[in-house]
Amino acid sequence: FGSLVMLPTVGILQSSSKDNKALAEDLTKKNAALENADLAKSRLLKGVGHDLKTPLNAIIGFSDTMNNEIFGKIGNDKYKDYAQSIHSSGLHLLRMIDQLLNTGAIQDTGWSYEEEALSINPLLTSIEPVLRSATEMAGIKFDIQPLSSDLTLMGDGRALRQILTNLVDNAVKYSKANLITVRCQLDKGKLVLSVEDDGIGISEQELEQLHQEHYRGMAASQHHATGMGIGLWLVDNFAKMHGGELIMESTPDKGSCFSVHFPPDRVL
Repeated sequence: FGSLVMLPTVGILQSSSKDNKALAEDLTKKNAALENADLAKSRLLKGVGHDLKTPLNAIIGFSDTMNNEIFGKIGNDKYKDYAQSIHSSGLHLLRMIDQLLNTGAIQDTGWSYEEEALSINPLLTSIEPVLRSATEMAGIKFDIQPLSSDLTLMGDGRALRQILTNLVDNAVKYSKANLITVRCQLDKGKLVLSVEDDGIGISEQELEQLHQEHYRGMAASQHHATGMGIGLWLVDNFAKMHGGELIMESTPDKGSCFSVHFPPDRVL
């Protein structure tokens, strides 16, 4: 009698097992299809990005030549203003493309990390014109404070330049600051690269969300700032790539400080 009672239960379990197996196989197929689609999207993004950079560099170069009147006076100030706008817009678009390519490279673990011995003060000197141009166009004062005594950091030079560029760009776009300061200092053996502003600041609740990819915050929507919201995400990943940490501090109405701390074993 007990065996007869159990027969329906056994049948149900066998049927359930078959259903679960079929469901698992279906999910596996769908996951594989999604991975293939994501890979195809990533390859397309990289291909289009690289193809766009060639004509874009030409636009930037020619507009810079016109803006600086290399071959003689343009004759009309309005044309010179247009050339400057084309040049600045081209640089902004190039930065966005670079960020897209860098994002794809990091997600696919395809970033070709190239470690080298980097002298910090010369690196800051080389990138200063790029950083200063962004602040001057926004009418913001800019100050860069190198190390009092130069040192060497083992790291990826492209990543370090991207860290500083992204942090300064964010401060220009979102902080409404009067002054942006790039500071470099040693703290208990760690090298600290920081970008400070005296702008509107960020609430504690928003600070917790800024690590998220594509999160742009309230300031971006309020001030119609352009961009894709991946600048800080990239900085965070570049910091981790070096065994470092991105630390964000801010006080509403007083300003913000975004700093990357590199571990002592990278400092020579």
